[in-house]
Amino acid sequence: MSKIYKTAKPVVDVRKGPKQKSELINQLLFNEVVTKERASGEYLRIESRDCYEGWVKRDHLAPATRERHSYFVDMPTVTLFDDDGSLIGRLSFGTQFTVIGQRENFLRLDFDGRDAWISEGCVRKISPGKAKWRTVKQYLELFVGTPYVWGGRSGFGLDCSGLVQLVFNTLGYKLPRDSADQRRKGHRVSLDKMKPGDLIFSPGHVCVCYEKSWIIHSSAKAGGVYIERSDDRPDIFDSVELVKRII
Repeated sequence: MSKIYKTAKPVVDVRKGPKQKSELINQLLFNEVVTKERASGEYLRIESRDCYEGWVKRDHLAPATRERHSYFVDMPTVTLFDDDGSLIGRLSFGTQFTVIGQRENFLRLDFDGRDAWISEGCVRKISPGKAKWRTVKQYLELFVGTPYVWGGRSGFGLDCSGLVQLVFNTLGYKLPRDSADQRRKGHRVSLDKMKPGDLIFSPGHVCVCYEKSWIIHSSAKAGGVYIERSDDRPDIFDSVELVKRII
């Protein structure tokens, strides 16, 4: 029988198989809800809300609670503090949480059963609806310089589709985890009709049109998230398969 859990660590690695050396295929943020499918030793096979499956450590999960989160982290990473001001850990952009108290410019949240404090200036209220391109662009820019990590989906490291999903989903556009599935969303446009915010797909890769002749993406070749001229990336633009409009 399936059971509902939530992630209890700042970032939870999702692996292809039930062992530490198995390939990292995804990451989940603190407070994300998952469904347990089966167990193998210290690992649980889970399915996340975006229908992505993999294996996570059992002790990285906690029983889910009925919460309607009101805030999300809107910086690449932020620091959590204990009551005495000592460092507890760091949360990634996109992490959602419920405020249970406030003291001056700090908000209190429940961090895996203990009180934690986060700067009010590093979070934003969750808004219904979809953000405009100007806002999406600003958040993509926050990640410039973030290292490339295969399977990464947090402010600590990102792969190409992880960057796209993390930013777009946080701002109201629900996209799947992998670029192969992301290309099924939105509607198709021709390369010559492309505009900022469109997703550009080449074999095994997705990037975002930043402005005319420029892209923003997380690239293994570049080593992370960068804004690049399309002319400097013939490996992408000589093999474009699809352009999709999401915004």
